[in-house]
Amino acid sequence: MVKLNRKLIILALFILIFYMSMMCVAADSFDDVQDKIDNTSSGDDVYLDNKTYVGSGNEISINKTLRIHGSTNSSKKSTLDAQKSSRIFNVTGNNNVSFINLVLINGKTTGNNNVGGAVHSSHYNSNLYFINCTFINSSTNGPNSPGGAIHSSGNVNVNGSSFINSSTKSNFSHGGVIYSGKSTNVINSSFINSSTNGPTSAGGAIYSGGSGSVNGSSFINSSTNG
Repeated sequence: MVKLNRKLIILALFILIFYMSMMCVAADSFDDVQDKIDNTSSGDDVYLDNKTYVGSGNEISINKTLRIHGSTNSSKKSTLDAQKSSRIFNVTGNNNVSFINLVLINGKTTGNNNVGGAVHSSHYNSNLYFINCTFINSSTNGPNSPGGAIHSSGNVNVNGSSFINSSTKSNFSHGGVIYSGKSTNVINSSFINSSTNGPTSAGGAIYSGGSGSVNGSSFINSSTNG
């Protein structure tokens, strides 16, 4: 277990160094991603370039079923940086959205009932899929705001992904990383430094309103502090 924890910490440091190096590359904006999404049909694949996309207080809206790919090369990932000024993706309607090979950093919401620091899906029958994604520095900072990284009223499925420094900061804000109104299924993923930090806030890493499963995954420094 000690060796595994060391490996995960080294992995986290590597990812953080990668993130810092990506910030030196010329960036596009969230508007460029929004344009790609708006110009596709439901059920399509959206391919982002291997670069950093920066937000300026505006989240990216998805109102259709899509698969969003960071790169056709699985060893390279597109980065979306909200600069702690907004969440990154907002999914509306009864849609199924897959996020593949993405790095999502600095997603942050503030204010009452502002859920999902990086990704939010509002429909009870929606399905979110995260495959080979990395979340860094995701948080909600107001009351009644569950899901430090991900909030879904529907189902959440995670495979081969990492969550580093995810938290909720206030009361009635369950799920330091993931809040799901229905089922949560996690495979081969890691959760490092995740917490809830307000009264009546459960699930330092994951809070699921329905069934769930976790397989082949690791949790380091997860806590509830309310």
